[in-house]
Amino acid sequence: MRYSGSPLAYSFSEANQRKAVWIIDTDASGVKEIEAVELSVPKKLAILRGKLQELLEDPELAWAEEAWCQVTLTDTDRPAEAMTRIRTRFPDTVVLLFAPEASTRNIRESYAQRLARAKSTKEVCTDFIDHVRHRPADEHEQELVASVIRSVREAGSEK
Repeated sequence: MRYSGSPLAYSFSEANQRKAVWIIDTDASGVKEIEAVELSVPKKLAILRGKLQELLEDPELAWAEEAWCQVTLTDTDRPAEAMTRIRTRFPDTVVLLFAPEASTRNIRESYAQRLARAKSTKEVCTDFIDHVRHRPADEHEQELVASVIRSVREAGSEK
């Protein structure tokens, strides 16, 4: 007895598997012939890992441009708009993971620890951004946070 499995890869854990079916020819006396027939897949699976810019520029990854992709970014800080940027080259990216090779901080504080030491509303907000994205808010984002806080305070004082 043999489990046939799926004719297509349904998980990135199957990316390197070759899919096949077995044709078993039998007659009254039993099995006459067994033939494995490898199946072609309409789209390959690609598991890519590296820094965003390197993945976008590496000519050796041209084959993955037509594949379903699982991408793990190893940038120290989480790149802004990572999925949008990775899809410019690998449009069928369906999984995006982050596994930084090194952190910008020797020891990452928990969000609760960072919140406890926050001095201002702006710092609470920008620390949350850093906590979620694993990179600090850039200058534009910090200005946007400050603007929203000012607007909310002004709206509150008008009531």
